[in-house]
Amino acid sequence: MAKILVIDDSSVIKIKITSILEMEGHEVLSAEEGKTGIQLAKSNLPDLILCDIMMPEMDGYQVFQELKKNKETSTIPFLFLSAKADKSDLRIGMNLGADDYLTKPFEIDDLLKAVDTQIKKKQTQDFLSRKKLEELRANLSLTLPHDLITPLTGILETTSQLKANIKKMPENSIQNMLEHIESSGNTLQRHIENFVLYTRLEIIAQNPKEIEKLQKAECSNPYEIIQKYIVERASNFDYTGSIQVNVPNVTIKIGELYFIKLISEIFQNFICQFKNLNGTIINATQKPEIIHITIEPQNPKATLLNENVLNETGLGIDIIKKIAQLHGGEFIVDKIEFLKMTVVLPCIIY
Repeated sequence: MAKILVIDDSSVIKIKITSILEMEGHEVLSAEEGKTGIQLAKSNLPDLILCDIMMPEMDGYQVFQELKKNKETSTIPFLFLSAKADKSDLRIGMNLGADDYLTKPFEIDDLLKAVDTQIKKKQTQDFLSRKKLEELRANLSLTLPHDLITPLTGILETTSQLKANIKKMPENSIQNMLEHIESSGNTLQRHIENFVLYTRLEIIAQNPKEIEKLQKAECSNPYEIIQKYIVERASNFDYTGSIQVNVPNVTIKIGELYFIKLISEIFQNFICQFKNLNGTIINATQKPEIIHITIEPQNPKATLLNENVLNETGLGIDIIKKIAQLHGGEFIVDKIEFLKMTVVLPCIIY
C-alpha cells in the first residue's frame, strides 16, 4: 500500500485520518506543523501528502510551495485539507497546482475516495515514467553502438596506420590522415553530446512544468540564426553546395539554443541523404500561429544515396522529433515528389 504524510495542527483530525488510513493498510507519517512536515516529506518521499491550510507559523500554501521547489518532492501528489468552505481559499490551493482538496468535516468515504484517486494517479504516472525510461534505454542500446563505434573505429584505425608508417609517408598523406582523425573525433563528440541532450529531453518530457517552461521561450531571429549556423558554417557539415534562405524573422516559440540544434540536425540529416547535392533551399511558410520551415534540394532531381530506403533513424532524427514535439510542433519527411524535410513550430504574429 501507499506511504502517506498527514500535516495538521489538530491532533484530533490527525489521529482520525491516521486511524482510517492505517485500517486501509497504508503507512502513515504525521506532523503537527509545516516545517516538520517538510522535513518528513524530504526524508521519506511519501506517495501522497494531506495538508491542512490554516496552520500557525507556516500555512498549507507555504508548505506546498516549499515542497515544489525541491526536485524530489515536487511531483508528490498534494491534497489540501480545509476547515473553510470559502471557495476562494480552495481556489488559491488549486491555482497553486494542488491535486485535490477536502473540506473539513469530511465523510470517511470522501477521504478514502480522494486518497485512492491520487494514489492510482501516481501509480499510473510512475508506470508511464518507467515505460518511457525502458523505451529510452532500448532506443539508445540500438542507436549508440553504431553511432559511437563507427567514428571511434575510424580514429583508431587511422592512428594505427599513421603510427606504423609515419616515417615513410609523404607530408600530404599525413595531413589527410590527421584531418580524418579530426573529422571522426568531431563526429564522436557530436554523438556523445546528442546522447546527453536526448536523455535530458526525455527527462523534460516526463515533467509538465518543465515542458511549460520550455514552451514559454522565444526566438525572434530565425533568419540570422540560419545564416550564421548553417550558411556561414556549411563546411562544418562537409557541404560545399549553395544555400538559399527564404525565412522571415518572425518570433518562433522555441528557445534560440534549441532552434540552433533543431535546424542544424535537420540540415545535417538532409544532406546525408544525397550523393552529390549542389544546392539547397530553406523555405518558410506561415499559417495562423504556426510556421513551416522546409529544407529541400535546389534541383528536384538530385540523386539520393538510396532511392528505395530513406534513412529516418538515428539519434539525430530522434532529437529532431523530440525537440519539435516538446515545443508543440512536429517533424515531417516528405518524399512524394522529391525529398523534403519540414519542421512545424508555433509562432507569434504581432
